Amino acid sequence: MNFNRVISTIDTHTAGGPTRIVTNGLPALPGVTAAEMMKDFQANCDHLRQFLLNEPRGHSNMYGAVIAPSKDPHADLSVFFMTTHGYLSTCVHSSMGVAAALLETGSHKLRSDGNIYMDTPGGLIPLTPVYKDGRLVEISLMTLPGFVYEASVNLDFHGQTIYAAVVFCGVFFLLIDINQIGKPANQDNLHTSSQWVRIYYRMPIRIFSFSIQLFPPYKI
Repeated sequence: MNFNRVISTIDTHTAGGPTRIVTNGLPALPGVTAAEMMKDFQANCDHLRQFLLNEPRGHSNMYGAVIAPSKDPHADLSVFFMTTHGYLSTCVHSSMGVAAALLETGSHKLRSDGNIYMDTPGGLIPLTPVYKDGRLVEISLMTLPGFVYEASVNLDFHGQTIYAAVVFCGVFFLLIDINQIGKPANQDNLHTSSQWVRIYYRMPIRIFSFSIQLFPPYKI
């Protein structure tokens, strides 16, 4: 059997959130920062994102992380994140998954302050592991500074105008007062929630290009 490329990965689950971490087998990515590496990967290697995350190797909710040595002396590694839909400037559950995988496999050690630092397209993220009886039991992290991008935007939901706030904390979120929907946020209304997810995925496309510019030198 002939192989054109062999890609090594580690799959993690963080409270059910999946991450496929690419550890080896990708082309060399030029760039000094994770943002520059992600930009090059997006332009030249996006077929590998689709290959790794989509079926039959992945699924619609699959996340991925590409790691590389960091040129920033304040960071232990550079990492950028991707999904079946595209790319993320940061990702909380994937950051934890990457840190756990690297610490458990022994490929990275903690700094003297007990943290591991990641250079991401959104900025520098510190992660703090907790050990009990020699076992890694939890990881916490400091997210990027949050802010309100737009206090109120109008969304069309089946002919009804809904008001939402667009906020940023590493990635964009929509905050919506559920009372506008007229239905409680519970399992009986999953269909309504899934419709909101489709609206959410359309919204960041319009504003993502501005987000990275707020965190120099991590620019796309």
